[in-house]
Amino acid sequence: MGTIEAALRDNAYSPIDILTVGEAMLEFAASDRGREGWQLRVGGDTINVATYLARLGWNV
Repeated sequence: MGTIEAALRDNAYSPIDILTVGEAMLEFAASDRGREGWQLRVGGDTINVATYLARLGWNV
């Protein structure tokens, strides 16, 4: 599995658009009724990768 830098270097995409990056995950969170329960949420990888790419100078 390559790194983000390798993927960007190997592909000549500039600028790039990120629609979705990350994965669905189960998260322990309070429900609307104030009780705790499992809810399906989107992971935090999307914002982390977008921030990382922006710091490298890519348009995200």
